[in-house]
Amino acid sequence: MQTQVDAVLSDPITRPDGIIFHNYKRLAGKILTKAEQLGVKSIIFNAGLTRDDGPMLPRQSYQHWIAEILPDDLYAGAELLRHLLQARQALAKKPEFAVEIIAMEGNSSSQAYRARKAGFERVLKQSSRLQFRQYFPADWSRDKARGMFPAIVQRYPNVQVMWAANDNMALGLIDGARNSGTVPGKAFVTGGVDWLPESFAAIRSGQMAVSIGGHFVEGMWALILMYDYLHGKDFAEAHGTTLRTRMLALTQSNLRKFGDVLKKLHRDNLRRTDFRQFSRHHHPDMTVYPFSIEHLLTVL
Repeated sequence: MQTQVDAVLSDPITRPDGIIFHNYKRLAGKILTKAEQLGVKSIIFNAGLTRDDGPMLPRQSYQHWIAEILPDDLYAGAELLRHLLQARQALAKKPEFAVEIIAMEGNSSSQAYRARKAGFERVLKQSSRLQFRQYFPADWSRDKARGMFPAIVQRYPNVQVMWAANDNMALGLIDGARNSGTVPGKAFVTGGVDWLPESFAAIRSGQMAVSIGGHFVEGMWALILMYDYLHGKDFAEAHGTTLRTRMLALTQSNLRKFGDVLKKLHRDNLRRTDFRQFSRHHHPDMTVYPFSIEHLLTVL
């Protein structure tokens, strides 16, 4: 990535007006510095600067760094638990005075995981009937979550909600349940983050309650913002320079509403879509961007 960026920015013939990138292996600071020196506009998306990079903000630390678009992982972690609790309540034959919960951990060094965990814990504190039991360090891995499932149910036989920081671990819990003769979606509810294609099938079959996702659209939002900015349409007054993507919870009910999500997001369908409908340059009367994942799925 560093080699590609250096090659593109160093050659005056190929040098672009703007560059869009994420903080892969913490290279963002180097890219920002080089783009700043050359007057190239830049947008960071999906993976932002870390705490070790220092408190840097667009248009303050670097004049030509015009925006960052990042997932709202705090919201995602909270929304995941809220939907799992709703799914569990729908299954209960009578009101439950207590709900036992465990959580599958991602990598503790991940900013995304730390934010999702903080959102999860925020919802836990809202009710005394939510009885949290333990974090299990599955490190984003489906195989590790599958292997941990027998120990989880042996230690906590009455656990009803299994929160997972990503879909891989939720799918691993489902695998482990099936291997042990437990029925996922009835004995317990689980869900994760990422919108993996296999998750949609598991939601439709009732084995997974919810998947939170859609944050991959940030590349599209970033391109539209860059395009408009270079055409004289600044977004800072209406949206600020740090935009947070509110991920969408997909469940059985709204999967039916949106139809075949995978087909809508297939590259062939995306190629047929006129994305000028989101651009303020092409729609001067538009005052704010309709950057909603739900809206996107509706128009695709």
